Amino acid sequence: MVAEADNGQGHGFRELSGRHILVVEDCSSTRGLIARLLSREGAHVSVCDNGKSAVNVVLDGRASDSPVDAVLMDMDMPVLDGHAATRLLRAKGFDRPIIALTAESTGPERDTCIVEGCDDYLTKPVETADLIRMIQGCLARATTK
Repeated sequence: MVAEADNGQGHGFRELSGRHILVVEDCSSTRGLIARLLSREGAHVSVCDNGKSAVNVVLDGRASDSPVDAVLMDMDMPVLDGHAATRLLRAKGFDRPIIALTAESTGPERDTCIVEGCDDYLTKPVETADLIRMIQGCLARATTK
């Protein structure tokens, strides 16, 4: 879930303009809401409802004109969960940001996500401004690597 405190005009973070963000979330309403929020911020958004589809989108996108710049990854999904999908993407050489999205707010869960290859971690419900700032920060750090 995303807490939306927005007037429909976006937050002015145009740094997402032209960025390809993959939203991986099994809850269709949450997935749709996040996709709309990111689109309003100028991002090109793709969506998947499980980790297996996400891995395919990311790996297939490498050879396209619009490779994935960042992934928002729910950790608890069917088919292939976010933990396994993140490990697989990192093993396949995907070096762009992966941000964990989870309802678990414990320190051990955050640590697990980071160890498995996530760049950062957000607990649902997510505030829109926090989500945008985190994506921006992860993209900026990835650019300077």
